[in-house]
Amino acid sequence: MRKWMIILAAAVFIFGVGFGVQRLTANDKTPINEKEAAEMVRSLYGGDVTKMKQNDQQFLIEVQNQFGTYGLEMDRHTGDIQSLHLIQKNHKQIKEEQREKIGKEKAAEIALSKVKGEVEDIELESYDGSHAYKVEIETEEQDAIVFVQAYTGEILSFTFED
Repeated sequence: MRKWMIILAAAVFIFGVGFGVQRLTANDKTPINEKEAAEMVRSLYGGDVTKMKQNDQQFLIEVQNQFGTYGLEMDRHTGDIQSLHLIQKNHKQIKEEQREKIGKEKAAEIALSKVKGEVEDIELESYDGSHAYKVEIETEEQDAIVFVQAYTGEILSFTFED
């Protein structure tokens, strides 16, 4: 009987240590701070962050750029944009041909934030009535094509090829 009690106590102890290690490593990623969140938003959307609130799971951010004022929600742990909505449109928009494009290098950086791999080719193309960079990325498993809006840096679409 005593032998079974020792075995049971050892099993409970091992389970407890394993559970404790799992709990400690599950939250080892430090959440993004406000400065990092603001920089990520500026790099993606340009303009200035005018308001920022945070809770345990996300940042609520207001950003103003040449197109208007936008509200967005960003996951504090991953940096993923969960939602984006227009608050107020800027009625003094610059004509598309007068705006400055983000450039191939920035388009590649933005595309690689969505799909990890190596950039094979970048071309500026017409896309849905505007201009976008078509970024071809080679990954370990398959190739991807990411369209990045040439003026805002927004990812318009991405697909994987066989």
